[in-house]
Amino acid sequence: MNCPICNQPMEIWQTMITHSKEGKQFDHKRFVCKKDDVWARLEIPLEASPQAQQQSSQA
Repeated sequence: MNCPICNQPMEIWQTMITHSKEGKQFDHKRFVCKKDDVWARLEIPLEASPQAQQQSSQA
């Protein structure tokens, strides 16, 4: 993910799995651009995330 101000790649600051009230799991990432003090949050349903697809193909 690129910073909307400087257009440089943002660093992944935090990664975790979160759950909705219905129990659906999400791949949750927080990104930061320290230069511009910009923060972004991305939540992808776990079954649709590239990480989950990679793990299921290895099984």
